[in-house]
Amino acid sequence: MPRFGKLVQGVALLVVVFCVGAAGASAASLPSGMTWSGDLSTGDYSQYHSLEQCPGDITQVGSPAPAGARAVQLRVSDTDTETACPGQVFTPNPAASLLGPTVFHNGDDAYIGFSVYFPAGFPTIPTWFQFAEIFGHPYGGSPPIGLDVEGNRMGLWRDATHNFDNPWSVPLVTGQWQDLVLHVKFSNDPNAGFVEVWLNGAPQQFSDGSTRLYYSTLVAGNNWDGGSGGDYLDIDQYRSRFDHLGTVTIDEAEMAIGTSYAGVAPRLHDGIVSAPTTAPAAPAPATTPATKPVGAHTSRAPKPAKHKAKKAKKAKKKHAARALKHRKHRKHPLRRPTGGLGSALLNWLQLF
Repeated sequence: MPRFGKLVQGVALLVVVFCVGAAGASAASLPSGMTWSGDLSTGDYSQYHSLEQCPGDITQVGSPAPAGARAVQLRVSDTDTETACPGQVFTPNPAASLLGPTVFHNGDDAYIGFSVYFPAGFPTIPTWFQFAEIFGHPYGGSPPIGLDVEGNRMGLWRDATHNFDNPWSVPLVTGQWQDLVLHVKFSNDPNAGFVEVWLNGAPQQFSDGSTRLYYSTLVAGNNWDGGSGGDYLDIDQYRSRFDHLGTVTIDEAEMAIGTSYAGVAPRLHDGIVSAPTTAPAAPAPATTPATKPVGAHTSRAPKPAKHKAKKAKKAKKKHAARALKHRKHRKHPLRRPTGGLGSALLNWLQLF
């Protein structure tokens, strides 16, 4: 066999052996119900697939951090864009991201957990400020599952298919760690796909009154290629370039993916808090709201036409800004390795 052929064969064998051994060791060390951990316990970013940042925007810190954990701090300024850091940031919007492995596929059922910390003095957000998303190829717009801050509220925002709506939000809390768990059924069928959310151990209610929101969590041409392609967890600070916030810092910790709430709930797998005693209630059947007879009186006077026009103009502006949100993903030429054996192997192969 030619020298190069033997080299390729040897490299392939090395990669297979390493991956099988690493997967076995990783699975054996994870708590029950957890299939992936991004808790930074390795001291580096080898648990993640890749990073997107201007140099120094992503660091590991011991404080602020949940008890017994390490946190990733994302410190992003208005100028941390593709202009300042070409080849490292792929968007005209300020951004820093840790991209997890591609593990979510059509038909999968998964739990995703992590904690987020917004410091005291965190600014009011005029347009949008994303701190996590579940996304994937072909990166065709805002994600169907995006966790954002708008104004002084934190919540779930969806893609253009759902008119960039906000089916769940709560007042933003600063100066305290907030523990989030999502239960997601990945499907392009709006009657099969769903999302459930827990905040600090409490199941959250969506705007339709349910605790399980059914919709297409995979959208062809957006976060799904229509085939076997998958999505990943993106822990990030990604925000509108129109907001001019200066330098903003947030912290995130205890990122995990698994098969149960108990397997991924932040702090729960460390034995610090108790599991919820009840599962989310089944969604209530859809009902058609009652309509008032034409001419019926209401307790609230109609808003002046001028006010309505102003509100519509503001909504249109925010809709346009959100439509530009994920232009960065269309520019991702490659999800780059973060280091370790993957990077070393690629560097070594470049010698041949």
